[in-house]
Amino acid sequence: MDYVMSIFFIGFIFLLIIGISNRKKNTGRHKKFFIGSAALLLLSLISYSFVDHSKYEPTAEELAAQEEAKAQKDAEKDKKEQEKEAEKLEKEKQKDEEKAAEVAAKEQKAKEKEEARLEEEKKKKEEEVAAKAAEKEEKQKEEAKLTKETETEKESDKKDNNTEQQFKENEKILLENFDRIKDESDGIITSIQAYDETYDVIYVNVVNEVKLLDDNQKQYLVDELGNKIVNNTKAMLHAEEPKSAVIHVYFKYNDGTKLADAKMLGGWKLK
Repeated sequence: MDYVMSIFFIGFIFLLIIGISNRKKNTGRHKKFFIGSAALLLLSLISYSFVDHSKYEPTAEELAAQEEAKAQKDAEKDKKEQEKEAEKLEKEKQKDEEKAAEVAAKEQKAKEKEEARLEEEKKKKEEEVAAKAAEKEEKQKEEAKLTKETETEKESDKKDNNTEQQFKENEKILLENFDRIKDESDGIITSIQAYDETYDVIYVNVVNEVKLLDDNQKQYLVDELGNKIVNNTKAMLHAEEPKSAVIHVYFKYNDGTKLADAKMLGGWKLK
């Protein structure tokens, strides 16, 4: 029956084409062909109703196989989706771990940098403390040396302080002490000169750069240098009566302007 239906349908198509062709040629026979094609179409439709459609429907086994194949396909699809999701989660986890490791590395680096900075500050402070202690110790040694030299000179002066030779020797030592004070000033003092041989008045010249210091620094400078010069002069030339000796020390810049004058009751006044 399937074969018959196919023959009728093919004949329908053939007559339909011939009818359309004759109509274009205007032969007048196209109606017969149209009627024939319609009859064949009707016969093919009737034949179709007698076709056994059950043989084209899938069997229970085929349906089961199709369902199983579909279920397997869906399972494979779900598995792929799960694997894809798991891979996505793994990548996100790895990315988070890398980000956390990067943040931890930055924090560790910042911590190490801060520790290094604190350690450097600590080391610097320790060095400053050690330097100050060394400077203080050196100063104490110098003062002790100066005191010892002064005491030695005092003992020597007690024997013959009124002789000219002794005065010359003391003066020589005093001038050496002046040179030492000048050297220890790190270039600040350019000269230390007595007004006359009595050494009652002494002039100290300093570099012009001292003008750049503030008043507190200037006062500290003239007090420290002035006291050293006065004490050395008294110790070397007035050892017998150092308290009654009056020594005036005047400070001025190399350009001739005054830095500080001696006060009547001791100390120095800035100009």
